[in-house]
Amino acid sequence: MAKQFLDEAYHLDSPEDTQALYKDWAASYDAEVGENGYATPGRLAEALAQHVDTSAPILDFGCGTGLSGLALKLAGFKVIDGMDPNPEMLVLAKPKGVYRTLTEIDVADPNPISQGSYATIAAIGVIGTGAAPRKPLIY
Repeated sequence: MAKQFLDEAYHLDSPEDTQALYKDWAASYDAEVGENGYATPGRLAEALAQHVDTSAPILDFGCGTGLSGLALKLAGFKVIDGMDPNPEMLVLAKPKGVYRTLTEIDVADPNPISQGSYATIAAIGVIGTGAAPRKPLIY
């Protein structure tokens, strides 16, 4: 049986712990969250598509392995950029073929993008315990 990581994600104490967990989890992330019925990306992408211009570029902040980017594409978004602090996750996002760009970000950078760079920023499943801090998204 493969190691399971989901429960550990709720007990992380530092950015370093978070980075280490997602590095180790990257290869099995999609399968494990799928086995646990993770439906958030599809639900949020569909809801978002009803309220914003799907032809305008959107940033998938904390894109991870690309599950949310794939959901955004399926919901009708045309131009999707992804950002994540974990290079192992980004390697797995690229083959999904939904991103115009993929950028590794520094978790210590309070402003990883310039204000106004995107009309819409999606942070699907990333704001929470053990994940991204909310400060970079507040303007």
